[in-house]
Amino acid sequence: MPQNCSHCGKSTSPNPIVFDLLPFCCSGCETVYRLMHEKELGRFYSIYPEKGNTPADRQNYPFLQDADFRKKWETFREGKKNRISLSIPSIHCRACIWVLEHLSQMEEGILNAEVDFTHKKLHLFFDESQMDLQSICSLLNKLGYPPILACPRKKKNETLKKQRTLWIKIGVAGFAFGNTMFLSLATYFETNDPWLIDLRPWLDVLMFSMSIPVVFFSASDYFIQSRKSLLHKVGCLEVPIALGITVLFLKSIHNAFVLGTLPYFDSLCGLVFFLLLGKYMQSRVYESFSFERDYKSFFPLAVRLLTADKKEKTVDVNEIKKGDQIILKPYKKMG
Repeated sequence: MPQNCSHCGKSTSPNPIVFDLLPFCCSGCETVYRLMHEKELGRFYSIYPEKGNTPADRQNYPFLQDADFRKKWETFREGKKNRISLSIPSIHCRACIWVLEHLSQMEEGILNAEVDFTHKKLHLFFDESQMDLQSICSLLNKLGYPPILACPRKKKNETLKKQRTLWIKIGVAGFAFGNTMFLSLATYFETNDPWLIDLRPWLDVLMFSMSIPVVFFSASDYFIQSRKSLLHKVGCLEVPIALGITVLFLKSIHNAFVLGTLPYFDSLCGLVFFLLLGKYMQSRVYESFSFERDYKSFFPLAVRLLTADKKEKTVDVNEIKKGDQIILKPYKKMG
């Protein structure tokens, strides 16, 4: 009868693989169980009842034999000691963190392992004279944590530039919000003091001046996205936001310079300020939990090229030329 696998906890087949009188759903789980006990890490199963991950299909990562490929994941090097950063999306709980951060006890070549759970990344410091990156990736794959070896996205500068621009917009909106609130404070009270009546037009001009950069700079993204959405006849959340900002801005101008009544420049600046703060917080959340990759990540890093003398050679996918013959294997993405 079906039982729960002693490694991953999933249901086994009616005839499970048995080792040490314990059932396993597949040979991969059995292999990991053997490895954990051989390295004296068997206490993992008593500490974390969540169990581990089911190991993925065996992969050898032959393209990592090339030094040029390995450099793409290097973050630091000192002689033979190397630090790399690998993306491992299958990290999902504290049990995963425990296993990965104890890799140094499984292999002598791994000097230190740290898990960045927020970004699903594993930072490894290892000695290449004892263990190479190909062996590390094979070990991770065997443990059920296959790394995503897509070409690292070189968009760090672009991301920092966008964040810097967003912070400047938040700063402009926050400065205008605070000052317009201060200037409009006196108008909240129904008084007929002569000094207030005399200063009222000047206060409106100052608030209007400070709201201009808020509308045309800080809130510019809402108008740009709304325009693109309307051109393509697709609805988006930015359209009602841009409409509300526009109506509030025009109504404030009409009240201040036509009717001579209380404008809403402070409310306008406050609205944009809090919208941008929400946008920043949303971007941080998406950055933490997003596994979206660009189109290049779906291409192989390397392919097996058939040379003129009928020999196989692993080359970078960017080095393929017209007329080259490549070897394609079923269900394989990497060469």
